[in-house]
Amino acid sequence: MCTLWRRSIKANHHSGNLFMIIPEPGRAPTRIRGKSLSASEIEVSWKALPWNASKRRVLGYELRYWSRSEKEETASVQRTTGNQTSTVIGGLRGSTAYYISVRAYNTAGTGPASTTVNMTTKKPPPSQPPVKVKWNTSNSKIILNWEHVKALENESEVTGYKVLYKQNRHSRPSVMETNTTSVELALPTDEDYIIQIKPFGEGGDGSSSKQITIPKIPGPNAVGSASKVSTLSALSTIALSFTARTSL
Repeated sequence: MCTLWRRSIKANHHSGNLFMIIPEPGRAPTRIRGKSLSASEIEVSWKALPWNASKRRVLGYELRYWSRSEKEETASVQRTTGNQTSTVIGGLRGSTAYYISVRAYNTAGTGPASTTVNMTTKKPPPSQPPVKVKWNTSNSKIILNWEHVKALENESEVTGYKVLYKQNRHSRPSVMETNTTSVELALPTDEDYIIQIKPFGEGGDGSSSKQITIPKIPGPNAVGSASKVSTLSALSTIALSFTARTSL
């Protein structure tokens, strides 16, 4: 398929139309490479086609991908623009083999497909959240402890934890990573905090713990744990039991 372009010209007091036929790219991209980033993402790279300003100008690249259980005719499509030579395909299923091909495209259509590469996504992240989360405050620190999350056989191993904390429901959380089951946060204890903990591994982030609300404590030290769930303003919050201990 070709695209017919018309350009108006004017020279020597005569005007007319100049027609240019733009064909689709005639070559396929080469050096297709794939890398599994997580259970839901694969990074794909390729070598760009030569750019030709007069004829076969490349506007971008089209990736087609489908799982082993699907047919190529039903492939999903993702496009890049310009001379970009890598992209990340997201929204994939964990532990799944995918076939991927790359084509160049322009205004006339798409060119021939590259060789097809096969990549398998990593195992899904842990589905179980951290439990038995306990906390205490001491000397302007919040100290958190929880039980280790054990991944199932079909899940990726836990390599660490992300602790997300913020002062109210509408603020963006800060994140601290650790490879242990405890962490100390150097935060003022005269503010309320909302905290969640999630495991992560090579498959990505796992399930988060329930939200824990650590209330403002008048005394210098306090301890607590997530004890039960209550509902407030249609939002689920964690009711905490805690004991304030004043220093002697």
